[in-house]
Amino acid sequence: MATLKEKSIHAVKWNSIGQASRLVLKFGLLVLLARLLEPRDFGLVAMVYAIADISSIFLDSGFNSALIQKKDLTSEDCSSVFYLNLAVGLVLTLLFWAIAPLLASFYGEPLVEHLAVAISVVFVIGALGLVQRARLTRDIAFKKLALVNLSATMLGGAAGVFCALNGFGVWSLVVVRLMGQIIATTLLWVLSPWRPGFVFQVAALKGLLRFSSSVLAGRVVSNLSKRLDEILVARMFPVSELGFYSKARRNVELPKRFIAQVGSRSFFPLLSKLQDDRNRFRDVYSRVLNLIAFISFPLFAFLIVTAEELILVVFGEKWLDSTYYFQLFCLIGAVATTTVMKEKAINALGHPERNLKVSVFVSPARLIALLLVAVFFGDPSVFIWTNFGFAVLVSSCRTYILKELIGIGYLKELSLIAKELSISVLAATTCAVAAGTWDLPSVYVISLNFGIFILICIGLAYLLRLPGMNLITELATGKLSRYSNKGVRKLAAM
Repeated sequence: MATLKEKSIHAVKWNSIGQASRLVLKFGLLVLLARLLEPRDFGLVAMVYAIADISSIFLDSGFNSALIQKKDLTSEDCSSVFYLNLAVGLVLTLLFWAIAPLLASFYGEPLVEHLAVAISVVFVIGALGLVQRARLTRDIAFKKLALVNLSATMLGGAAGVFCALNGFGVWSLVVVRLMGQIIATTLLWVLSPWRPGFVFQVAALKGLLRFSSSVLAGRVVSNLSKRLDEILVARMFPVSELGFYSKARRNVELPKRFIAQVGSRSFFPLLSKLQDDRNRFRDVYSRVLNLIAFISFPLFAFLIVTAEELILVVFGEKWLDSTYYFQLFCLIGAVATTTVMKEKAINALGHPERNLKVSVFVSPARLIALLLVAVFFGDPSVFIWTNFGFAVLVSSCRTYILKELIGIGYLKELSLIAKELSISVLAATTCAVAAGTWDLPSVYVISLNFGIFILICIGLAYLLRLPGMNLITELATGKLSRYSNKGVRKLAAM
């Protein structure tokens, strides 16, 4: 029977393969749609998604995370959550139908009403597969989840591109989301053996409520403050400006989500199993943080220094106005990838209420700050700088919590990621200095910058024997490095 360490390595491999493949597919889809559609199309659909993304948090209700985290899960727990999810999905769909005319009036765009009605169907479809996804995640069945995600992205994207080629405009973006959700839910039912029983127990939900309520409340408050900037940009600036703003954000969210999900989704089930062994928990968490920092810091540094050339070559000249927004969102991405792992670690320890306290403390301040920015500044980039400041604050708060729970405070965390951060800054500085000495086509600049980052980051990682590089090697080979430290040896003992 596979050990917990072997299961975790297998999970990380398949989750990484799945997320990386999905990232490539989604990136290719974004490129095709960006070249086929106009910034205004992306701006129109962003008006609806800003509200839909906040509403979708209620669909999860936090119970699905509770299903993963709970030690002794029963069939009654799963069936009760399934019917609750379905009821919430129906309510959200009906609610969106009711408020669609109000959204169109608020934004001053009549087409938004029809877009909102169409997109609302996603709530019901998505609700049907949430428990199946949670059970597959709990069982560390990331190979099946990879198949679900890849198929949904590929087939949904193909349908959207077909519509864009045939002149459907903004509706092509709606088709991508609808078809992707239909395919994902269908495959989750095919690949998961679990089926809901004819049982709904309030007592079962109450047993999950302490964990789920904290997760839900924290997500609602946090995401409301995170999406408020797009709502304000949509209200204050032309639709095309929102298109540049939202497109820049979503371009950054692709690598950000990939890194965060590979780390958090792969290791959340593992960390949940270790919640009663704080020493082993601390060792595994430290290694995951090393891994995330080693991947995310160089990646976002490269994207920042090469942003203009990348956007020009990949998306086309009409998207150059999104360059500065893209660079600023990369700063947030570098912070957010490690912050998500901290959130998952706190949840895995059974303390989601502490994450809620952070949201309750930070999010109202963020909301007020964004509203003040809307009143006193006429530049959307100030919204991003504001969000960056609060992203750092949230990260600091979660570090404080982890110091109390597992003894990893600010200095210890800094020691874990300092080398990765320094190498990334060195590579970015080298590229910035070199850029002033050559006048080359954008493709050559991208290639040279990439080469510099590979040479500096990978080379120094091997020379310094960075834990993140060692862990990547171990995960790729299934073996533990002979340079293992104490934490690695404990991980091997699982």
